[in-house]
Amino acid sequence: MRIGIDARFLGEKTSGLARYSENLLEAMARADTHNDYVVFVSRKLQRKLKLRPNFKLVPMRGHPLGLTAMIRMILAVRREKIDLLHVHFPASPPVIDCPVLITVHDIVPFARESAVTGYRLRPWRRLWSYILYTMTLTRARWVTCVSSATREALCRLYPELRHKTIVVHSGVDEIFRTPIEATTFELIRSRLELPKRYMLYSGSIRAEKNIAALLRVFATIRQHHAAMEDLWLVMEISGAEHELEALSRMARQYGIADRLQVVTDAKDDERRVIFEDARLLILLSRAEGFGFPILEAQLSGLPVIAADAGALPEIAGEDGAVLVDPEDQDSVIHLIERVLTDESLRRYLIDRGRANAADYSWNESARQLTQIYDFLFYPRDQVELPPRNKLVTLVSQWLRL
Repeated sequence: MRIGIDARFLGEKTSGLARYSENLLEAMARADTHNDYVVFVSRKLQRKLKLRPNFKLVPMRGHPLGLTAMIRMILAVRREKIDLLHVHFPASPPVIDCPVLITVHDIVPFARESAVTGYRLRPWRRLWSYILYTMTLTRARWVTCVSSATREALCRLYPELRHKTIVVHSGVDEIFRTPIEATTFELIRSRLELPKRYMLYSGSIRAEKNIAALLRVFATIRQHHAAMEDLWLVMEISGAEHELEALSRMARQYGIADRLQVVTDAKDDERRVIFEDARLLILLSRAEGFGFPILEAQLSGLPVIAADAGALPEIAGEDGAVLVDPEDQDSVIHLIERVLTDESLRRYLIDRGRANAADYSWNESARQLTQIYDFLFYPRDQVELPPRNKLVTLVSQWLRL
């Protein structure tokens, strides 16, 4: 087959979606040599992807959700004679003349209540939520979700999709599995000017990430707990300039600007050092579709405190993190203090976390997706299928029947 991959958010900015596309594409290149791939990326892409000759990159102009960009995409798919289009985000152009596979990372684009995400339902958002996204899901032949929690949340909103949704977990960046040389570690740490003792947040600063609650917790710790006077909060984030300005205003409002360090658009080796040097990772999201930072922290030997919400408990694994109610500030503060001071608890969380993260592999994600391409999209008269009982078993597992 000639498979198109719509990865146009790759190159737009550093984000979880961009990391998903990059890692998955490189794993697909290792896993699949018999199909041809046409990968649509942002023309702003500067990173060198490790792909094979059966992969062709096509730079595209415009934001992926823009009208003109969608028209360009329709024309490009026809020009490249694509047999199957796999879109790495839940919005494809409405007129595509080939089967479409959609990947859903979380339900934020589909949320109909701002109580979950913090977003106000402005007219343009209603347009995307009720027209474009719904039409994309309806037209897609199959839908993959990056976690079981995301699949269940999506099917609660669209019950008619349950029969065509498949869970394919994401992986974790291989750089977090590789030990970093001590001299390199110290050089990067000095360059970033990291504080001696800090807890870490990693991710975006969108409304559903509940950043205000995180800042309030940290401010309370700083004001009322003398033993934590030397503790810093380091935030490794990607965000628009106006979002970073809002973050700075909140930090000044809570009186923690002198103990908050923001690192934006960190490189791979910098992220590795930031994680390994931290004392704990904390995520208080109201909604989360997967949770890359949890796995990255676990491989870095970092204890995790995570909200008991969305996919975070699923990805953290059994006893792989301390789960908290993100709105219970007193409980969160108590657990932060305990994780920072109880060495036996720290060691237990580190050991359980590493064992959990070892099960997440981009190679496995790529293997499952190539099976989906071959078994669920490939014309039956052009491929030798495995015996029926094996195929039925495989599809049944995917569909959780």
